[in-house]
Amino acid sequence: MRELDGRRVTGEPGLHLVLGEAVNGPGGYVGCNADAPADCLRGGFGVTAPFTLV
Repeated sequence: MRELDGRRVTGEPGLHLVLGEAVNGPGGYVGCNADAPADCLRGGFGVTAPFTLV
């Protein structure tokens, strides 16, 4: 299970940062636009199915 720390989300850039770290570990990256997180969560960018994001 991977956990997203919502306390660090203060805007869209913060959301991308904490989502990237939750999915890909410290310093993880999921992109910087609205489509990037969806692409990363589908797999192939550090995530291997099945996984749970809390």
